[in-house]
Amino acid sequence: MVVFGPSKRASMLEGSKSFTKELATAHHIPTAPYAIATNPQEALEMIPSFGCPVVLKADGLAQGKGVVVAQNENEAKIALENLFKAHSKVVLEKFLEGFELSVFAFVSGQDFLLLPACHDYKKLHPNGPNTGGMGAFAPSPLCDDALQEKIIERILKPTLQALNANDTPFVGVLYAGLMLVEQEGVLEPYLLEFNVRFGDPECSVLLPLLKTPLLDLLEATLQGNLDQIQLELHPQHALGVVLASKDYPHQISQGQSVYIDPIDEKNAHLDLGKITQENGVFLVTGGRVCVCVGWGKSLAEAKSHAYHLVKKVQFEGMQFREDIGVL
Repeated sequence: MVVFGPSKRASMLEGSKSFTKELATAHHIPTAPYAIATNPQEALEMIPSFGCPVVLKADGLAQGKGVVVAQNENEAKIALENLFKAHSKVVLEKFLEGFELSVFAFVSGQDFLLLPACHDYKKLHPNGPNTGGMGAFAPSPLCDDALQEKIIERILKPTLQALNANDTPFVGVLYAGLMLVEQEGVLEPYLLEFNVRFGDPECSVLLPLLKTPLLDLLEATLQGNLDQIQLELHPQHALGVVLASKDYPHQISQGQSVYIDPIDEKNAHLDLGKITQENGVFLVTGGRVCVCVGWGKSLAEAKSHAYHLVKKVQFEGMQFREDIGVL
């Protein structure tokens, strides 16, 4: 049996925020200043040195909901109490002002193929809580050749070199969550986090861009032949809008009936998530129910197709953002 994905040791990039921060610091990969706390009181005592807003991150896996941006010390106290209920360590980070960017690469050791940069909308709404992602689009107009080269040289290559030096070479899809900070009129990339897999909803907007068959890319990654394959992309844009259940992300909602009108869009499709079919009826089974994906020659066209598809789906308490595609 062939398994696509990194080893357990290389997966620490996602499994431990503190591991990633320490690796980034040791190898001069740009990232926000940070500290690691092992209890709420220790963390609270660190808050003044960071100021507010401050970013609080669960050290382990948290289903995309382990990050809180606390606007004041009271919010930080509440968040820390909740985070420490399920995690033994919390990472505190200086808040960086800028644009978030998601970058994915097929990686085999030190060889890699970079996919188009994505924008991911993590908040439930512009001022809401963090989620696993409420929408995305690709490619990003912010990521020109110069910025892409910075991401490769300052973040991707040093990370892969560090893993190889530690005898933990990475094989699979590596996701880098970045913050683009404007400094003297130039966007500079800072590492926020790594995932060791395709993220969602970014995956929903990246796959429609692939002209090279996905299976060919997976096999070349596993066989160490990435240097022998050419990544070809369709000259188009893709955008996805997540439809979430009524209580997401605070608790699981389920059981609501989902009604889907006939879909006549040629440039759109539904990616089903937390949804099942019983006795011919679609039912909600969790938080993010589906992704409405549209594509076209421009971002505006992709957005139009995606939101047209949103109107085809109805269920009680449906939540979605209306600003996917707006920077």
